[in-house]
Amino acid sequence: MRTTLSTILFFIATALCAQPQAEFSSEEAHLGEVAWQTPRVATFAVRNVGNEPLLITKMRPDCDCTNAVWPSQPILPGERAEISVRFDATLLGRFDKAIAVYTNAQAEPTYLHVIGKVVREVSFRPEDFAHRIADYHLDKNVIEFDNVKQGSTPKAIIQVFNGSTHAFHPELMHLPAYLSVVATPELIEPGKKGELHIELNSSLLRDMGLTKTSVFLSRFVGDRVSQDNELEVFITMVPELQASPEELAQAPKAELSDSTLTLGAFGNKKKLRGTIMLHNNGLSPLEVKRLQVYNPGLHVSLSSSVIKPGKSAKMKVTLSADASSKGKRSILLITNDPRNPKIVVNIKN
Repeated sequence: MRTTLSTILFFIATALCAQPQAEFSSEEAHLGEVAWQTPRVATFAVRNVGNEPLLITKMRPDCDCTNAVWPSQPILPGERAEISVRFDATLLGRFDKAIAVYTNAQAEPTYLHVIGKVVREVSFRPEDFAHRIADYHLDKNVIEFDNVKQGSTPKAIIQVFNGSTHAFHPELMHLPAYLSVVATPELIEPGKKGELHIELNSSLLRDMGLTKTSVFLSRFVGDRVSQDNELEVFITMVPELQASPEELAQAPKAELSDSTLTLGAFGNKKKLRGTIMLHNNGLSPLEVKRLQVYNPGLHVSLSSSVIKPGKSAKMKVTLSADASSKGKRSILLITNDPRNPKIVVNIKN
């Protein structure tokens, strides 16, 4: 009788502990100055830190001027997803727009806030446009799509300030088939700001892991490509690995000795070297399907791409002194661990 009662209480306690839990990277998105009638998109990251699938059931903005897009599929334990909120910027003045997010994790919603000020003209601040191509100032020279799922169409935005004396029609040259771009507005007047909206069609990409390419900002009609007008593109596509609780219990489990490898200072050295260990703490073989670097100045080798349960593999890393300043100094691994299919090692010196 005592054994039966203990068993019942154990299953009740287990059921109570098994639940999803939403953790937001931030509950506020500060857009700063927003040009009147120029829509902006705020992005919020949410991670399921519980032990059951997290489902966003609905989102309720407090204003028709905002429109929210959220993942329809459940977010598995340990996984991360993004919520996009488009703000129309139709009224001048300061704004603080709230969006109620309802999930299966709790009865009460979590409120996300989009904050900023709508102005007729956005003031130019040099610190916001750190990259310059001829007379055109950009807020970034690297376009990154991270954690892309097959079939999704994520977007990226580049802010462009026209510092020339004539109207500028921004275009990107050498666009691959999986990228498209729209300039808003089509013509940026002198002393004004515009945006390049870049969209990725991930269904046209076949390989998981990292895809790197370059596109080029056209400065004038008939412009040519060169390092001076190059923008790098990094796309990281991750697999959706579905696993039942029974399969998870038997799955491989990838763990790093450290997620950041610090290599020290170059001094007179041309190369820095270091080692990091990849462990398999699961119950089936861990397979490293992709091992790639974001920066061409990084070189990496792994002692084994298949790691047996309870075993480890040694990852040797070399960083060259002439490493590019554009590509981030990181290593990407794509594995068959359903909890952790994407692993990133950051390199510092």
